[in-house]
Amino acid sequence: MATKPNGKSPVSSASEGKVMLFRDITLGPHETQSRFRLIHFWEAWNPIKKTLIGLEMLLIDEQGTVIQGFISPGRIEKYLSKMKRGSVYKFDNFYGTSNKTSYRVSEHAVTMSFSWNSALSILQDSTTPFEEDRFRFHSYEAFAANCDLKGDLYDVVGHMKLVNGQSLIKPPVLDEVEIAKARHLLVHVQSHDGPVMKLYLWDQAARDFCKKFKAYENTPSMLLVTTVNTKIIGGTLALTSMSSSRVIMGFTFTL
Repeated sequence: MATKPNGKSPVSSASEGKVMLFRDITLGPHETQSRFRLIHFWEAWNPIKKTLIGLEMLLIDEQGTVIQGFISPGRIEKYLSKMKRGSVYKFDNFYGTSNKTSYRVSEHAVTMSFSWNSALSILQDSTTPFEEDRFRFHSYEAFAANCDLKGDLYDVVGHMKLVNGQSLIKPPVLDEVEIAKARHLLVHVQSHDGPVMKLYLWDQAARDFCKKFKAYENTPSMLLVTTVNTKIIGGTLALTSMSSSRVIMGFTFTL
């Protein structure tokens, strides 16, 4: 049994060497080890109070189950230097918390939260296979099947066809004031051999797009946006950015 420094009730410890899979994680303390690949991580901010909520993560274990991770603001500095997208970790001692609907980015109902006695380290020389992709992509058919469901978020990559209704034959004119008022920007993007989809970039993602797009001397043609959600907007399938979404663009991608 292990006891917190403040003298609160003890927590049951799992047997040494046992690894907990994501599917088995429940609410409450877990003094055991979990192993995962870090897919994404990002800062979560309160949009009204403009305060840092914490560091959110998207993790995947050896069975391909995805779960959300969370580090509170006071613990971010302790772990941030160790975190690298795509790396595999072993993680000892954590707390299962309820997944808040407004910040939910995985199908799992529980968030793996870092606690007072958590320990994170790189998993060296692992013989256990983990999915290798730093980015996770779906086909148009898979996006359509998961539309309006509270499932995992995925990344989208493709050729930009229209930006706010303007073609890329000549550089589109982006009115950042109008985009800020509308709070979104619409990009028509076509994945490999797939149909053209509407991609709505909201708030910070829209601002990031404008800033990066204007920084190019020549008009970029490829767009990658991480952690997008699928919605029905105006009767058609659309992809929408989340607070976790990040915008990457260029002329070609090698992933």
